[in-house]
Parts: sequence; C-alpha cells; structure tokens
Amino acid sequence: MNHAIKWAIGQLRAGISSRPTRGLGDSFTPLQACFNSMSDSFQDVYAKHLQHADYGYPLRMPEPMSTLPQNYQDGGLEIGDVGIVDSKGQFDVLFNICKRNDNPLHDPRGVPKNFQPVQRGDVKSSDNAISAGPIHSHGIKHILQPNKPRPADYEFDSSTPAGAILILPHGAMSVELLSPEQFREVAAKNALDWYEFAKKRYGVQHLDRSLYIITGFYKARSWSLGSFNNPTDATGKILARRDDNNPNIYLLEFTFPADRRHSCGGDDSGSINQTVFITGFKITVSGWLPDPIVLRVTESETTWFILVRLFKACLSRLRGFSGGYKQRAAISVEHSPQLSQPFHPSDIINRFLLSKNPNARVAITHDNQWMDMMKEGLTHEDLLQEDRLGTFLTRYYTISVDSEHENTAVFLQGKADGTMNSVSPIVDPHDPSPKLEMSDPPAPELGVSPPPTPSLDNPWIVITHIRAQNIPSGLKRIPVGFYVLVQFDGAQRRTQNKSVRLNDSGIAWEDEILLPSKVFDKVRFTVYASFELEPMLGNGEALYTSESRVEELVGGTYLITFSPGELGTAAPVPSLLVTLGRWYSNHPAVAPSGDDSNLHSEEFSVLVRETDLGQESLLRYHNEYQREDLENAVQHFECALRKYPSTHRYHAVVLVNLAKAKFISYQIDPTRANLKKALEELVELYGQVLDLRRPGHPDRPATLLQLAQTLLFCYEKQGCDGSVANEINKLMPELQNFSEDSHERRAADLVLETLERCRVVNSGSLAELDELVWKLKCSATVPPDGYFDKPQRLINLSTTLWRRYEKHGELSDLDHSLEINKQALQLLPGRHPDRVSCLRTLGAALWRLFEIRGDLSDLEKSIVMAQEALQLIPEGHPERLYWVTNSTAILLRCQNA
Repeated sequence: MNHAIKWAIGQLRAGISSRPTRGLGDSFTPLQACFNSMSDSFQDVYAKHLQHADYGYPLRMPEPMSTLPQNYQDGGLEIGDVGIVDSKGQFDVLFNICKRNDNPLHDPRGVPKNFQPVQRGDVKSSDNAISAGPIHSHGIKHILQPNKPRPADYEFDSSTPAGAILILPHGAMSVELLSPEQFREVAAKNALDWYEFAKKRYGVQHLDRSLYIITGFYKARSWSLGSFNNPTDATGKILARRDDNNPNIYLLEFTFPADRRHSCGGDDSGSINQTVFITGFKITVSGWLPDPIVLRVTESETTWFILVRLFKACLSRLRGFSGGYKQRAAISVEHSPQLSQPFHPSDIINRFLLSKNPNARVAITHDNQWMDMMKEGLTHEDLLQEDRLGTFLTRYYTISVDSEHENTAVFLQGKADGTMNSVSPIVDPHDPSPKLEMSDPPAPELGVSPPPTPSLDNPWIVITHIRAQNIPSGLKRIPVGFYVLVQFDGAQRRTQNKSVRLNDSGIAWEDEILLPSKVFDKVRFTVYASFELEPMLGNGEALYTSESRVEELVGGTYLITFSPGELGTAAPVPSLLVTLGRWYSNHPAVAPSGDDSNLHSEEFSVLVRETDLGQESLLRYHNEYQREDLENAVQHFECALRKYPSTHRYHAVVLVNLAKAKFISYQIDPTRANLKKALEELVELYGQVLDLRRPGHPDRPATLLQLAQTLLFCYEKQGCDGSVANEINKLMPELQNFSEDSHERRAADLVLETLERCRVVNSGSLAELDELVWKLKCSATVPPDGYFDKPQRLINLSTTLWRRYEKHGELSDLDHSLEINKQALQLLPGRHPDRVSCLRTLGAALWRLFEIRGDLSDLEKSIVMAQEALQLIPEGHPERLYWVTNSTAILLRCQNA
C-alpha cells in the first residue's frame, strides 16, 4: 500500500505543477495520453531529436556500464545483447542470447528460465560507416562565418527550442546482423521468461519498460554530444572546440541551457567501444505494461479532491495487478502518469499493435521498420496520432500474429507486393453512419449545388485536414509556397497558399473542403508550387497528381503517394495524408476556390492565360532545356505586361515573371550583344518590383534574392566589379533577418559564398584560398543531395580547389577537384546549363592528370566530356569553338600517344 500512496502523491504533484488547458474540441487518443506526457529527460530530448532514418536509436551514454565484465568494457555492446535503455540513455545488458550459460557476462546474473544460446548468424560490417564530423537535428545549422576569424572548430546557429547534436571526431564503424528474423522468433517464444528474469534483476514487481535485443550498432572511438529543450528560448549558438588536453574530443559550448557530455579517451590506439547508435527489436509484454490511468483535472478542484480521486484510481490499479479487478481506467484527458522508460518509436508501435490485437501477449518491432517509415515521411507527430500511424503501418506492412507458442506474438512484416498501392484507407468498422452509394456520374449541368441540411442519416463528407510530406523544391526553380487543388465532378477547391521552410517535416492545411452530397466518380488531388504568395497569379507549377475513387473516401485517413520524380528512387516518397470526416449538423462555409475576384473580367482572363502559358513554357525549358521554350516564355510574359495596366495589384507579379525569364535567357547566352545594358534593365525591373513590395510584404524576400542573383551574374561577367559586390552586400542584411531554414536565407548564403569564391579565385592570395577551401568543404557537406543548392556548393568547392592547385601545385587538390566535379555532375539534370562549366573544369583536370601521369584513360574521359559539352552547346554559341578546338587537340594527342 505504501507503493500505491507514493504513486498517487507523485500523480498529485505532477497534476498540480503542470495542468494544461485544452479547448472544447480537443481530445487525446490513447497513444497521445501515453506518450505526450512522457517526462522530457535528457535521453528523451536527445533520442527524439537525433533519431536518424539511417543510423538507428541514439544513446546519450555510449560508454559501456562499469559493472560489465572487462571484455565488454574493452569492446562495448554486442549483437545478441538483451537489456533496457535506462532514463539516462545507457544500455543495461541483462544477458546475451548468443553466449553460453557459463560466459563471464552471465556469471553474476545468471540467465532466464529455459535459456538456450542461439547462433549469431552472418553480419555486415563497415569500418567507416559514419564520416568524421557533426550530426545534428533540424533547426541547427552549421555556419561558416565568411570574412571572420574562426572562433571555434565548429559553430552552429540554433533556431528551434529543442534539438540535439553529436560530433564524432573519428567517425564510427558499424556491424549489422544480416538475418535478424531468428532473433524475433526467439524473443516471441521466450519473452515472458525474459520479463520475469528482468523483474528479479531490478527487484520490482511490475517492470514498466520494454526489453531491447540488439541486432546492429554504430561504435566510435570518441564523441561529444548535447541536447536542449528550452520552450521560451528558441535561438542561440553552439560552439565546439577541440580540448587542449585531449585533441580527440570536442568541448561543446551553448549560449542557452543545455545538457552536454563527451567521452574520456579516444586516441588513435584506443578501443572502439562507444556505442552511439543501436538497432534491434523492442519487445513489449502486455501484462507488464498496464494501461495508463488518466484523470480529468480541472482548475476548480481542490487538492483534497484530486488526492481522493487519485487514491481511488490507485486502488483500482492495485486490484488490476492482483487479477481481481480487470476494468481499465478511463482515458479522458488532461493528465497522465509519467512513464519511466525513454521515448522510443518502437514502443509506440508495439502499444498500437497490442491495442489492435487484444489476445496477443507480446508485440515485437524492429528499429528498421520505423526507420523505413520515417524515410517515407513518418513524423513524431504521426506516431502520436493513432489513425495516421495506422495509415503508415497498413501502407507498408501487414500485421502478423504468431500463435504457435504459449506467448502469442504480434509483429510487422513487409508487404510482398512492394507496398505500392496508391491509397490505403482506414475506416472504422463500427461506424454506423451510411456509406455513399455509387451510380453513374450525373450530367454536367447539375453542377455542385448546396447540399441538403446534414442529418444522422445523410451526413456531409468533408476533407478536414491535408498534410504533405517530402515535397521537394528540386533542382529547377525555388517555390515560395505550396497549395493543394482538389477537383471533383467538374468543380474544384484549393487550399491556402502556404510558405514552407527547408527543414519543415511537412506542410499541413486545415482547410475544410466539402464534397458534394450527390454521387460522383473520382477525386483528384494535385500539389502545386507557387512562385508568389500574395497575390498569386495563375496556377504555378503542378508537381504531383493522383486520382482516388470516391467510394474509398467515406471517412477516415488516406495515404496518397506519388512518384519521387527527378530526385530518383533514393529520395523519400512524396505523399499526401488526407483526413475526412462527417458532419451531422450545419457548419460554416468551407474552403474557397481561390482568389477569383476578377475571374469574369476578360482583361484578367487574358492575363491569367498568358501567365499560365509562360509558366508552362518555362517549365518545359527546365525539363528539356530547349531555347525555343524559353523564348516563348519571354513572349507570353511580355504580352501579359503589355495588356495589363501598371496600376493593378498584379503588376509586380507580371514584372517578376518577365524578369526571371529574361535572366535565364541571359545566363544561357552570356556573350550576347549589349549584355551589360540588358542586365541594367533587368536590375531596374526588380527595383520597380521592390517599390511595390515594401518591407513586410510576403514576396519581398524572394524578390530581394532574385535581384541579388542577377547582380551576382553581373559581378561574374564584368570582371568582379567591386561596386556590384557592394550592391549585393547592401541587400544581404534584410535577407539575413529571415529564418535560418528558409529557402530565401539558404539561397542568400549561397549568393555570398559564390561572391566570395569569385573574388578569391580571381584575385585572392594563397592564404585566402586556404581559408575559402576550408569554408567550402564545410558548406558542401551541409545540404543533402536533394536540396536545390547542393550542385552550386560543389561547383564552388571544385573551382576553388582547381585554382589552389594552379597556384600551389598540390596533386591532392587536383584529385579532390576532379572528384567533387563528378559529384556535381551526378546531381545536375542531363541538359542543365551548369553542366557545361562542370565539364570544362573536369576536362581541364583530366588533361592535367594525363600530362602528369601519362594515363591514356584520362584522355579518353576528356573526349567523353567534350562530346557531352558539344551536345549541350548550340551551333553559333561562342563557347562552342573552345570545345571543338579542345576536342581536336585531345584526339591528336591520343593518336600521337
């Protein structure tokens, strides 16, 4: 009884100290009630924000426990270890299923009942699985500080209230079990015995933690890590300096409250025994994880009444443990007890599996399963929404039940068909409301009339929530916003046009879109990129489209997936998560069909038509790089400018469209006559737009950026004119005020980086080249391959390395420049104009390598480079003569070799 009273008092303290207020329309699912209120320990924060879709579950305390035998102290965790992750983030090993009973690990502890060791099986290992350097959460940005001395070895800006960082000075090695299924079978068979063993080991009656069995890990020689959770302070800096006494570790400094740790040793001769990430099976036994007791606590209740109710709930829980009282406590709201185990996605999935399979005693989930779903767009928010989690699980996995053993186990298995169904509905089988009856589509003249008043027998079907995941900006144009167009039976509705930051996990729209009460056949969802926020003219660029049969849309949550397109199969799959509901009473108006205040104006219709035609031509150019499409785009935008009055609200949009198309045409033909005058006119156009888009206008950042890019082009083509550089720098302060993870800020940083590269490559000293190479190496590692700025950052680094080679003669710079150029070429589409500059640097490097080493294969590669360049450069282009001459020289050299 003392244990029960202590539990009740703990609940009372938690309830009094933090009583969240919620609106009348808010509710918790059982999963939310369990996991939203988990204590944010240091391991919770570190694990939530550093979970990586490629590495696994992070441990805040990578070092082996001091109570383990010496061989574990020297080598660290091993495959087959069974244990728990404690609240500090350290793995506590109970036993190893691959070791004999008399192994030193088992001597002081013993082994579970019916223990039989199993063969480990084949493994895959890698000595350099994680490269040396930092790993950090979204919202933390590695900064380079151009033109400033380095205050530390690493410097980061944080723009988020919570995050985590790990620095591996020597990188990390990995070991992974190739066939972990046998471990799952052993766990399913022996889970209850293992839980009984763990209870005795910890001296508790009720083990409130799931067990972990390791099937893979990442180990490092040394590390430094930190995490923070400061809801009231979302910004600050993080510095990492090498320790003067131990250069193998970094000392972290935060300008805000944070937890930080680092390893003790880590020299080159030390053991690689520090486990920074683990992967394995999480094993949950239903009997030892009781349902949480959740009580409604209101501000009007006195402390005494809260205590009485908690005490009664405590008695209910005790009766439940003893088996005399099986009714589960009500899960309704505002406070839930803290769970003692750290946050882990597999625990949430296991609880979901057990809730859907009440006869199962054991749930088992492997880390690879939530890691794969995160690659496809699963977020922590989705984990806590039961319907969304269920949507992802049924999309990619089947739920299997193994009842061959005494312990009935439930687990996930990948779908054999490749899980490529485009829509996976989850519909409540107990929902009594009627389903839509289907018939032939009605005649077009019926239109979309106002639906009759909803009732229990005839509810309205409404889209209440749309969430987009993994919608990339790609390598072509940088959008400023996105929206979703929903089309059905000749009608259409579109969501708000929303801006998005680079590190956002997704875009969510709460627009309520009413589907017609009469029957119809299909609903089409199209994700659009927009190139202005307010006002928006035309449709923008259609990125992804999918049709769903309406009989599938009868209430529930649906996952709609798209092809990843130009980013390839390695990119996360773009998707929409659409939530539908039923209304049984009248409701306010739903989503509009967009800004149609002037749709009936013939003048406006011409403007929209010319704008859409221009955007379509521009898109075709970016897909195929045919100059004719670019010329057509300029003509359409010029027509829109001529036919629409300069005093109208859309005038700025018309000017920007024309300026963007002309700028691209100048980029692909920089030797055209009167280029300087044409660029000056372009700068004047952007100046007019900025006069219309004053500070505070949502589209002003994009306009400033486009002007900066135009001036940068002038700077490159006019011999690095200092006055042009000054104009660029005048624009930067306003752009630097924007969020670190916005497209505009990232692109502005790239403009400054490229500006510095041009100056140093043309007139910088060797010391400046050394400093710039260091900065650009850091910059090129920051964005992943799918980001729009990755190719240009690689081009900047390659060009600088080539220039340093020319000055200093280090062959390693030549080799590195060659390799970086190859990476940039792989990221650029086949007919992208920037490939020509890459090919030129690459060809020069290969020619120089042939002169040094005499390897004919370098000459042969140069010929391939020249042939591709000639295919990209049209007849009559001034640069074509260079490539024809170069190709001839290479061929002659080959004949004489």
